[in-house]
Amino acid sequence: MVRAETDRPGVRTNPSPGAGERRSVLLVNPPAWFSGGAPRVFERESPPLGLLYLAAYVHAHSDRFAVRVLDVGPEGTSLEALGRCLASTKPFVVGVSAMTIQLQGARDVAMKVRETLPKARIFLGGAHVSADPGFVERHAEAFDHGITGEAETVLLDSLVRLASGTPPPRIQQGQAPVDLDALPVPDRSLVRQARYLQPASLVLSRGCPYHCYFCASPAAFARVRHRSSGSVLSEMEALLGGPRGRVAFADDTFTLNRPLVLDLCSEIHRRSLRPRWSCVTRIDRVDEELVRQMRRAGCDTIGFGIESGNERVRRDVIRKGDYTNEDVYRAVALCQAQGMRVNAFFLIGNPTETDEELDETEAMISRLGLNGVAVSLPIPFPGSALYAMAERDGVIDTDTLDRFARKELGWGVTGVYPLYTPGHDREALLRRMKRIFRRFYLRPTRFLDFLRRDLDQPRLLVEDIRSTLYLLRRGGSRKRPFV
Repeated sequence: MVRAETDRPGVRTNPSPGAGERRSVLLVNPPAWFSGGAPRVFERESPPLGLLYLAAYVHAHSDRFAVRVLDVGPEGTSLEALGRCLASTKPFVVGVSAMTIQLQGARDVAMKVRETLPKARIFLGGAHVSADPGFVERHAEAFDHGITGEAETVLLDSLVRLASGTPPPRIQQGQAPVDLDALPVPDRSLVRQARYLQPASLVLSRGCPYHCYFCASPAAFARVRHRSSGSVLSEMEALLGGPRGRVAFADDTFTLNRPLVLDLCSEIHRRSLRPRWSCVTRIDRVDEELVRQMRRAGCDTIGFGIESGNERVRRDVIRKGDYTNEDVYRAVALCQAQGMRVNAFFLIGNPTETDEELDETEAMISRLGLNGVAVSLPIPFPGSALYAMAERDGVIDTDTLDRFARKELGWGVTGVYPLYTPGHDREALLRRMKRIFRRFYLRPTRFLDFLRRDLDQPRLLVEDIRSTLYLLRRGGSRKRPFV
């Protein structure tokens, strides 16, 4: 495990490798940016499963490499501490995984590697390079190689090549594993679980067949694949360490394969497990029987990406699907009738959206009786249809992305990374967003609801208190780059 404390007395580190020793590899989840050398992040929800899968895969298929994982934000690792960590562990390869909003942090991490270990090879993977592979070439001073898509097999092959003195190509396309059951489970021993609000997270699937206009997921995942219920249950039982506990499914659309979810729920009940778990899915991917079986199997929290209270905007602009507002109310009511907590995500300021249609979204948020709500403005990320629209209108291009990564547009994300809200008064959207948040969260019943939820989760209670104080001061969420 790599931590900020690796330079302290008594902490063991690897010396430079000799004959027969495993070569050190460091995989880094960077912060969104560094401020005064300290990491700044939006969320500390759960461990970086992608990096933990990569580490487990390398260890399962080769004994030549010792892979460590550093999640910079949750560990509170400063750039100075990162430099000390690099000097002590001496990885010959550093892999950095980044979404677009992490580009500043990713580039700073890479430049610190360059400064500390000039001979180390630096890889960039993750969502951004999957949609913008040219980023590696444009930032050759920071990155040597890029891997797009799913990286397990390609990363291992690259490590073997480099260890043998044969450099891999600068850009490589990852290979999507067909059989997810054949992958080793993420090596969670490489991070400190106590650093996360939801430490026990796992996935039933990879990929999503839908193409919501704001989402860049299709660029990272070539196709949809599912694990078997037996594979998921084995991992779940190991995570829980017993019949009870809480886990969070991190799938884009958890109920995509209805028969599989029903089988999973049946097996949970048959094995007399009593987990509590959460997931996210779509309004048009739930029904009464499915919801009932999920609740019976322990699902107590479900999230929906509703996005808009207007059917035209949801269908024709956001491309969320051809379901009605009646379907939205019905699906949420089904979950609530089973005693589930229901959270929802909304997007305001979409192209062609009128004030009357925005009013419909605001009214829906008020009427649904939700337990949690997130509202954001359209952010054009590479790989999404929204990015193509913003690029067409001259709002963003690769030069903008590069200047953002180099902090030439400013430090951080909020107010720095471009938004795409054509035809809207930005200040009016911000006022509406603040009104929605304050009306929704600043109610005594909402405080009591969170208190009941957080009684057995102290970290969540502290997080909710901090978020409420931020909401009072700023009128928005401190966890997401809304503005």
